[in-house]
Amino acid sequence: LQYLNRRSPLYINSPQPFLWSPQHPEYVILPFMHYKDSIVGYMGRNIHVKEGAGRFIQKAPADYMFNQHLLSRGSGRYVIVTESPMEAVLLQGVGVRESRITQKQINLLNNCGRIPILVPDQLVDESRPFLETAKTHGWMISAPDFGGKDAGVSIQKKGLLWTLEQIMSEKTKDYGKTKFRMKKKD
Repeated sequence: LQYLNRRSPLYINSPQPFLWSPQHPEYVILPFMHYKDSIVGYMGRNIHVKEGAGRFIQKAPADYMFNQHLLSRGSGRYVIVTESPMEAVLLQGVGVRESRITQKQINLLNNCGRIPILVPDQLVDESRPFLETAKTHGWMISAPDFGGKDAGVSIQKKGLLWTLEQIMSEKTKDYGKTKFRMKKKD
């Protein structure tokens, strides 16, 4: 819990349960739930590794979209789509678990009755698939200057309300404008 609280106190108060397992003692485990509230997989975030190999472990169906059960339960006009489930927890959106969105995930988003706003990590090479998917399907994309690589860092530094306000005020279908806001990897 100390790790989650350091990242953002919002994790502690979220309705999403975080678990610990003796098989993976260095990881905070985020269970992946299905519509009937059954666990279909998990993602583990290593509390000591900040970058590279060993940072995450996960097991889930290939097309599983984190928080996909919220697509049928929510009543808002928009749904925020991130790469990371950790960001999706904080933003109460969905996480596709990588920078590419599968056809099944696209179908779920197209049929959920809400307008997807894709919020990619702000690295050019990693964000390009999000940008291309938004263009192909006429979805919104939002890439505000978070002052870091993603919305999770923004929430940690500037707070949830500021980050959500930036996402909503920067949402656009002007894909060229968005492309130039992305940063190159150091």
